[in-house]
Amino acid sequence: MRKILSGVMAAALCLSFSVSAFAASGYSSTSSTPSVAQVETQAETAINDAISAGAAAAVVSFRNVTRLSAEAIQSVADKAAAADVASTIHVDKVVGGAVVNRWYIDPAKAGNLTGTLNLDVKVDSKSVASTVNLFDRYFTNEISVVSLGQQGSFGMDMSLAVKVDLQNLDTSKLVFYSYDKATNTFMQIPAAAYFIDVNGYLHFTTAVGGDILITDSVLTKK
Repeated sequence: MRKILSGVMAAALCLSFSVSAFAASGYSSTSSTPSVAQVETQAETAINDAISAGAAAAVVSFRNVTRLSAEAIQSVADKAAAADVASTIHVDKVVGGAVVNRWYIDPAKAGNLTGTLNLDVKVDSKSVASTVNLFDRYFTNEISVVSLGQQGSFGMDMSLAVKVDLQNLDTSKLVFYSYDKATNTFMQIPAAAYFIDVNGYLHFTTAVGGDILITDSVLTKK
């Protein structure tokens, strides 16, 4: 883990982000922080639908959920195991009928998870400007930033699909870092397993939150 020198931030750097949609349908009507009972109800419906369709896996979908407890995630794994099907949780952020990002959570990997996951994701220029400007001040790299609500470890691998501006980057060799604002430190994400789908969403995996820096080479100091 490396620490960045503190300094006065430059003027805000505006990034443009485009949005195109996954299918925005089939969601539960739960709150931004669903209870275990609400998650279990949605899981039961998804599992029954999967069994009726002869599918091997159930997709439990939520819209604009910003927090999900370990107990709720584990309840999906338990119900899927009892029904002898696999399961995946999708948590979509939907704005104006379009999915702007989607979390993919594997409940089977959440056995040792505790606490509550913060699933907030921001890519707007105001939310990422301070981090963009800080790294622009000290490093030569072009970067894009995805700001995650989760600070520190998620406690498991998490996969995210998000629309983010990569036009100034060589997408064949992206490198990912996590920046912790509280400690002013950053670390490279060693196995982001990224790809860009046909709709232009960047998919990557991370076990840590913070501000995710995306560049196309190892960070190089000015």
